Amino acid sequence: MTTVQRPSPVRWLWYALGGSLPARHREWVLYDATRPTWQLRHFARACVQLGLITVPVLLLVPGPLWVRALATLLGWLVALQYVLYTADGSVEHRVQKAGYPPGTAQRVRDDAGADERAAAAARYARRYRT
Repeated sequence: MTTVQRPSPVRWLWYALGGSLPARHREWVLYDATRPTWQLRHFARACVQLGLITVPVLLLVPGPLWVRALATLLGWLVALQYVLYTADGSVEHRVQKAGYPPGTAQRVRDDAGADERAAAAARYARRYRT
């Protein structure tokens, strides 16, 4: 088995902003997209992107601070809702950019949870179908 090589903080920031990583991080991209916490990781990347927009808005846009803060909060709420709605497609696109075929991340996540789902279905069948 190959060792998964994490990107440096600068490369991770580039990755979080939508950039591609070098081929040596290919396995890490798949790892990042298929962990049980993949949605939280996607959410964290979105927060990094939004943070880069928030600071200039709060500091440079004229007007009362409370207006700027509430506008920023509303922007965050709308953006994070959109991020959660598009998480599957966005993560699949990142995996494709790393060189994997379409659907790989979803397939790996499905395979990882197949045993648990089969056991849960068996428990359900024993309890409610007999």
